[in-house]
Amino acid sequence: MKQQIKKEQWNKLNDEEKTKHLNIFKKMYGGGKNLPSEYSCDLPNIGQMIEFLGDDLFKIEALNQNYLVWLNDRKEINMNAELCDALWEACKYKLKQ
Repeated sequence: MKQQIKKEQWNKLNDEEKTKHLNIFKKMYGGGKNLPSEYSCDLPNIGQMIEFLGDDLFKIEALNQNYLVWLNDRKEINMNAELCDALWEACKYKLKQ
């Protein structure tokens, strides 16, 4: 199972979305001073994406080795064979809000 997004996926974000993503994580970890050293701002992993979605995440469904992510606004994120990719699609949706 893929644990982290690929560099190509990250590079599809514009600079504003990349900055917004990093700033949200800095706020979560007390202004950045407590940001875990293992956090790679350009390649988030499954756990970090779940943290990033926070209260916006409603549920994750596993359906025949595919994953469906639901957000609290009842936005359904398309099914993907990889949990990592489904969560990334949800993160991108949140960044555009």
